[in-house]
Amino acid sequence: MKKIYCIFMGLLMLLLVACSGKSSGQEAQSTRDREASKTKDYGVFIGIDRDKISRLEPYNTVVIEPTEFTEQDVIKLHDKGKTVYAYLNVGTIETFRPYYKDFKDMALENYRDWPDEYWIDVSQKEWQDCCVELAERIKAQGYDGFFVDNLDVYHYYPEKGIYDGICSILNRIKTMDTEVIINGAKEFVTSTFTMDGSQDLFDAVNQEEVFTRIDFDDATYHKQKAKETAILKEYLEKVKTEGYRVYLLEYAPSKLVLKRIKNYCKLKDYQYYCAPSLKLE
Repeated sequence: MKKIYCIFMGLLMLLLVACSGKSSGQEAQSTRDREASKTKDYGVFIGIDRDKISRLEPYNTVVIEPTEFTEQDVIKLHDKGKTVYAYLNVGTIETFRPYYKDFKDMALENYRDWPDEYWIDVSQKEWQDCCVELAERIKAQGYDGFFVDNLDVYHYYPEKGIYDGICSILNRIKTMDTEVIINGAKEFVTSTFTMDGSQDLFDAVNQEEVFTRIDFDDATYHKQKAKETAILKEYLEKVKTEGYRVYLLEYAPSKLVLKRIKNYCKLKDYQYYCAPSLKLE
């Protein structure tokens, strides 16, 4: 009898463990499902094409490469209540763009770490016209605004002609009754704070690598240096004080750094996106 009792108790314990394991597994899966279905404010996906449009599903505001999507795609995204920004490269020219051959003589030096990209002389009216014409065609597809990149050309070429060229492009884009997010370009953005007539050229600033940094030498991601984080925090506070919205774009943060990003952005009322890699897919 004692032997039968021990066998019975052993089987009962195995059953309880199995049920517990199943419950725990189901709970973990449920947690993952909840995380995946959470609505997120902001995401930058300039590395995807329309075949991966499902990646945009959880996000309210998205940035995409307009050459990879159709007007119907934008309509579908709007039908789902999303705000859609188009990537627009103003400060550099990429060798794979179809108009590269028309403007390669305006190229300046190579953009470090990006072998197929060159800084361009934005003081040239022909380039300004090209950027505006591109923006007009993109706007006609229904985009809500532009994510304007590489205005850091003013950092490398801090000349009046470069500054005025950027202002001319942005001013003409703003006449389209559209939104503009400037990516990076700390020197240009800061200069607009004190220059008459420059305050209405954009609506928001996206800043990369506030809490994380990219090592291009070995394609790895790390925690940003404390001094650089402090400098960028101070800068973004000024941006907010001037009345602009603030977005952060970070790369592959650790769990601890991700928690810091979330808490900081919640405190400051900033929006953020933590990309798994520089590919922005």
